Amino acid sequence: MASFTHVTPERCTQLRRALDAVRLTWNDNGCQHTPQYLNHTITGQHGRTWRISPATNFQISPSAPGRVW
Repeated sequence: MASFTHVTPERCTQLRRALDAVRLTWNDNGCQHTPQYLNHTITGQHGRTWRISPATNFQISPSAPGRVW
């Protein structure tokens, strides 16, 4: 899990690499140019599905960074 105060393209790449490393199937909604709106859908080996979305500014404060991924 990564902790940070905002989403960047580099952090999105880190997430994708981590998902690939554990051989999970994933796709995204195509908003790479605006990572704050980028959502990933992940499917596990047993067909379970998860959706990963960045936390909004209302969920993160500088004094308490969010655990986004």
